[in-house]
Amino acid sequence: MKFAKWSFLLGLVLCLLPLPVRAVDPPAPPDRFTLAEQRTYLPAELSEYIDGQAAWYILYGCRKLDHFRYTSPDGRTVVLDAYETDSPLNAHGLYLDQGQGLADRLGLGGPSSGDQYSAALVKGPYLFQVSTDHPGPDSPDLLTGLLQSVSVLIPSGPLPPELDWLPVENRDEATYRLVKDGVLRLSLLPFGFSADYHAGDRHVSLGLAVFDSPELARSAFDRTVEEQISAKRAKRVNPPGLPPEWTALDLGQRGGLLLTPHGRYVLCSSRLTDLNHAVPLFNSLISRLP
Repeated sequence: MKFAKWSFLLGLVLCLLPLPVRAVDPPAPPDRFTLAEQRTYLPAELSEYIDGQAAWYILYGCRKLDHFRYTSPDGRTVVLDAYETDSPLNAHGLYLDQGQGLADRLGLGGPSSGDQYSAALVKGPYLFQVSTDHPGPDSPDLLTGLLQSVSVLIPSGPLPPELDWLPVENRDEATYRLVKDGVLRLSLLPFGFSADYHAGDRHVSLGLAVFDSPELARSAFDRTVEEQISAKRAKRVNPPGLPPEWTALDLGQRGGLLLTPHGRYVLCSSRLTDLNHAVPLFNSLISRLP
């Protein structure tokens, strides 16, 4: 009886211990290359490899980095970095931060882009980045081929649905971001999405802050307006024709700022020389929200 009791306790302790992190199996090396180095970096170790950017990757849910370095007899080096995040949305957020938008430029089954120096692919919860220290005419095919070898290991699936919320028409894809440090630089709207849009001969910024409840969204909206006015960074204006919940602020040389709560979201638009430029953006965004 005592043996059964201690066996149960030992099993419980083993279940509660953290499981060891398993490295990704090394992809097959490119032709004439061999695997020279393989290492797995946990979040606490990321700064050893990407000092100065580690905190940013951790902010976007990086669980680990599997690093592979391949070398060839003629001294060339190709590096593959596989970042595993805690969700497909965070992986896509890391990729969007590179300013490439969501197009699959390399035909790899997920947002991808590259040149003769480096290439990247996001698929599922993974961000893959490859680079070479000896770019040449064959580099794009070399890097794309290595990404292809890891792409087939990840099941294809739809993009995270949240990435379809911001309107697509007239959007500057290079500016599309998943934001975790303040939507449109408004600190009380910490998490959401933003992008710039063409409005005539100008650009305006559109943001969507996401909260867990309508009550939290409304509180953040009220505090944002109050903060802007009390700090004398803005003054309230009342252009005709806006819905009652839409609040317009004049930021002086920084243009106009338009905000409104909507369910568990806060919509905002800045850099407005004409507040009417934000009206179709808001209406389109509201129509796309779940």
